[in-house]
Amino acid sequence: MLAQPLIKINEAVAKITDLQFQTNISIHHKDELGELGHNLNLLSKKLKITINQLENELNKNTNLLKQQQELIDDLSHEIKTPLSIITAYTQAIKDNINPQLNNAYLCTILSEVTKINSLLVKLLNISAYESGVLNINAQSFDLVELVEEIAGRILIDQSLKELNIICNLPQSIFIKADKDLLAKALTNLVLNAYLYVDENNTIKITIKNENNTVLFELYNSCEFISNEQLKNIWKRFYRIDKSRSKNTGGSGLGLSTVYHILKLHNYQFTAKYKNNGFHFSLII
Repeated sequence: MLAQPLIKINEAVAKITDLQFQTNISIHHKDELGELGHNLNLLSKKLKITINQLENELNKNTNLLKQQQELIDDLSHEIKTPLSIITAYTQAIKDNINPQLNNAYLCTILSEVTKINSLLVKLLNISAYESGVLNINAQSFDLVELVEEIAGRILIDQSLKELNIICNLPQSIFIKADKDLLAKALTNLVLNAYLYVDENNTIKITIKNENNTVLFELYNSCEFISNEQLKNIWKRFYRIDKSRSKNTGGSGLGLSTVYHILKLHNYQFTAKYKNNGFHFSLII
C-alpha cells in the first residue's frame, strides 16, 4: 500500500534536488503521507516561483547578474541537506525498516519541508533588500520602546538560560525609520546574542543620544571571533561555528538580513570582538 506513493515521493525529491520543479505528486491518502505529498507539491511550486522571480530580477538589471546567480547557487546548496534527509526517511518507510517509527519518520520529513519553506521566504526577503527596489516607509517612533519589546520577547521570556541582562536605556528616544524593517533587524541581532552567548550569559543593551545622533549598542559574551570571521558574518549562510548553528537551528541568514536592512537606511554600523564578547554598534 505504501510502496507506490513513496516511490512517487522519492522521484519528486530527486527532481527537486536537480532544480526541476514541474513535478506534481498525486497521492490520495488522507493521512501524513497524503499531507507530505501535498506539501512537496507546494514546495516544488514555491521553488519554481522563487527561481523565476530571481531570473526576472536579472532581466530588470544586468548589474544584479552575479548577485542573483550567487543566490540561486546558495539556494541549490542549502536545500540539498534537507532533501537528502527527506529521501533517506522516505526510503526507510518504503523499506519498512522499523514500522513503529514510520510516523516519526513522516514528522521529520514534514519538518524538513517546513525548513525549506522558511528558507525560501528569508532568501526572497534578502533578494529584495539587495536589489534596492524596496521603498523605506519612514515614520517616527520610540526606539527605546521597540527595543524593550524585542528584548522582553526574546530574552525575558526565555527560561532555558539564566541570563545576566544589563540594559542602559533612556526613558525614550524618537527616531524616523522604517519601523517594521528595523524591528526585523534588531530582532535578529538580539536573537543572535541570545543564541550565541557563552557560559557567562552576559547580554548588554545600550541606547544613548550623542551629538545629535542615536547610538545603539549590543554586547554578548562569547568565544573568540577573529577579524577574518567578523568580515564574513554578514554573508548569506556564513556560520562561525557550523556545529553550534545546527544545534541552535540557525539558518545563517539572520545577520545578512540585518546588514541589508541597515544598508537600506544608510546607517553606519560596526561589529567587533572586545571585552571577551561580540560588540555591535549602530549609529542612527
